[in-house]
Amino acid sequence: MPVAALTPELYEQTMARGDQGAANTWNKHLSALTSCSADCRRQDWPATDPGRRLERRKVRRKVTRTRDKAIPRARLDRLFTADRNPLRERVLWRMLYETCARAEEILSPTPHQLRHSGLTRLAAKGRSAAELQAGSRHRHLATLGIHVRLGEETSTRITAENDEHHWRHRR
Repeated sequence: MPVAALTPELYEQTMARGDQGAANTWNKHLSALTSCSADCRRQDWPATDPGRRLERRKVRRKVTRTRDKAIPRARLDRLFTADRNPLRERVLWRMLYETCARAEEILSPTPHQLRHSGLTRLAAKGRSAAELQAGSRHRHLATLGIHVRLGEETSTRITAENDEHHWRHRR
């Protein structure tokens, strides 16, 4: 069949054969015809789009009854206490259960992030720069400042306590 013979009526007849089929099947066939039409138009073969009157169909989502996915309490207790499961897994499972968090929310912080979060908390509680440096094993106060996110107040206090220039002129 020559490309010039492709008409909207021919497309509609072709698609009518699948009228009783599922919406996904209809849409798949329509996509194939539309793709063919687009390729033909790029070649300047047909004057108009033969599929212009056809529309995609809405896909009906099946409503499925979900079964209860909750684990019975007795089984949870066994999971949390069974020695055959490594301690790390039991702690993770308990945290997931108790917090209702997603696994990636609990597992996303790296040990490095946790370490520096702890340092930030200690700084906010009033620990001195020397204590933070000793705890973090940072050699220089400047590198400690890169990793520890201090609030403006805490940063000002720590700088005032440890700035040699400030100490010399304070009286």
